[in-house]
Amino acid sequence: MHNPLARQVTVVIPVYGSLDHLQKCLTSLLAWHHVPIVVIDDGNPPGTLQHFASMPGLKIIRQPHCGVTQAWNNGIAVVRTPLVILLNSDVITSGPWIDQILAPLQKSESPHFVPAQLTGAAWQSPTASASVGMPAQSLLAGWCLAFRKSLWHYLRHFDERFRHWYSDTDFQKRLLASSSADHTSTSPIRCIDTLPLSHALHASTRHLPARSQLYALDRTAYFQKWQPEGHRPCT
Repeated sequence: MHNPLARQVTVVIPVYGSLDHLQKCLTSLLAWHHVPIVVIDDGNPPGTLQHFASMPGLKIIRQPHCGVTQAWNNGIAVVRTPLVILLNSDVITSGPWIDQILAPLQKSESPHFVPAQLTGAAWQSPTASASVGMPAQSLLAGWCLAFRKSLWHYLRHFDERFRHWYSDTDFQKRLLASSSADHTSTSPIRCIDTLPLSHALHASTRHLPARSQLYALDRTAYFQKWQPEGHRPCT
């Protein structure tokens, strides 16, 4: 890959089942962008993803079935570009969008422009944000996120006590807490909600065995870590 974008960013896509969605995700993405892609095989049957390996720029990393949070960390760990995009395997691309989601992360010559540290394609629903004590349009939905790999190092990775849910919320709240401690008035989080992307709304987790129990475990772990008073992390 000799295009400039390929030297800037890598797309990380975890997958467990739902291979029809993954096929559509990869085919539509590659129709518009030629960038490195890391697919994390989260414990699918051996050889299941082998036919995807011939797609241009794609690397497959296999792990035992541990959930999306560990998949994100394992995928980001092998990324060699300065920027990372986390993308769900049930997202369809219908036009170019990567330059747009990266633009707020880049430095500008304008003294009035403050770079973001985390960008995404949609806000969390107001209900989801309220459930963790946050105002609407303060936290991004986790199905498409972009940031510098250095931020992942700075925040000490995604917290693997959460297997499938809440690790993206926890990551963002730690980022906001860090910015508040640095007396930064501008939010480090930006949403670009006009991107040509469609999301199948958690199709990648609907088939998980014991889904409701797994969600309950992650939710309990989240509220054990974060206290309601001021929403500061437990020590």
